[in-house]
Amino acid sequence: MVKLGDKLGNILVKSGLITQEQLGKALALQQGTTKRIGELLIELGLVTELDITIALSKQLGIPYVTASSGLLAPPKDEGLENSSPRNLPASTSSCLSQGMRTR
Repeated sequence: MVKLGDKLGNILVKSGLITQEQLGKALALQQGTTKRIGELLIELGLVTELDITIALSKQLGIPYVTASSGLLAPPKDEGLENSSPRNLPASTSSCLSQGMRTR
């Protein structure tokens, strides 16, 4: 189980993307450089940028979503028909038809 704040390398190991041995080698290579562990693991071909992105989302507790997940584009039939100007209060409807903003 990944815990919020776990180190990136440990998250990748727990997720089964790399082994503890691969992490150890990458950490050894990291010594004396300014590269981040994720960058090194990508350069070594052990993980992809997407793997790192998802692991970082777990580390930071920020959900990872894509356009294909459906979270960014809800189905068309989820009540959008109720948002037409004819169903809005008269003052809002008239402002919209005249191109004015409402507060």
